[in-house]
Amino acid sequence: MAKVKLSLSTADMRRIARAAKASGLVFEYVEGDVTVRFVPVEGAKPATSSKLAEDRSMLDRGLDAPPEPIKPPFDHREWAAMARLVELGTGARLPSGGIRSFGPVTQKKLLDRGYIEVFHQSGEKFADDEICLTRKGNADWNALRKHRACYPAL
Repeated sequence: MAKVKLSLSTADMRRIARAAKASGLVFEYVEGDVTVRFVPVEGAKPATSSKLAEDRSMLDRGLDAPPEPIKPPFDHREWAAMARLVELGTGARLPSGGIRSFGPVTQKKLLDRGYIEVFHQSGEKFADDEICLTRKGNADWNALRKHRACYPAL
């Protein structure tokens, strides 16, 4: 028989134990020859408690969720730039060099989506350009936030 090694940290063990307790189970873990056991506790509340039912319904909503309003989804650079611009608000200008990992490619992607405006300054450097969030960008960002609040990711 092949040797199995479970690498569960203490934090993982605590999370499993809390979930088991909430479900009315006892969790047992023995590392030598790996024994993992979940045993129901007599007289414990059934696993359909209100908290578990709420979590289950939230997961079901996530599985049946309509697609996100922004297609294609943001990459990590677009996400960071949009988050920074939304903090400043619509129309507030920011130098292109003021956002970490924001380069000409990210600028072009957001500009093509219509989420930012670019104001070219007298210098020819990219970092001299100023950008600001458009109303369309702000509206789509808010729609994305509402969608993710209503349909949480798994």
